[in-house]
Amino acid sequence: MGGVTYLTQLAGSVPTTANTIYYCDLVKSKALRRRGIEAAKNIRYLSEVQEFEYDETFLTEVENQALKIRSMAFSLLASTLGSFSKMYIKY
Repeated sequence: MGGVTYLTQLAGSVPTTANTIYYCDLVKSKALRRRGIEAAKNIRYLSEVQEFEYDETFLTEVENQALKIRSMAFSLLASTLGSFSKMYIKY
């Protein structure tokens, strides 16, 4: 247990700054999917429970749910990059 072999394996398994873009994309992608699931739940609620006087009002609300996902993509990317840069500076 331990020794040079262990240290070599450890060094190979620790994420480096070279992988930052990959991890940013991975975090963003998973977050967007979670937001998509949440939007789908909201759309289902709007479809089953919420009462709308006009179909156009309903469609506008559904579109708004979908547009929220796209707008979150930009804020997620910025916050993820900010978090990674803070981690990089810290270490």
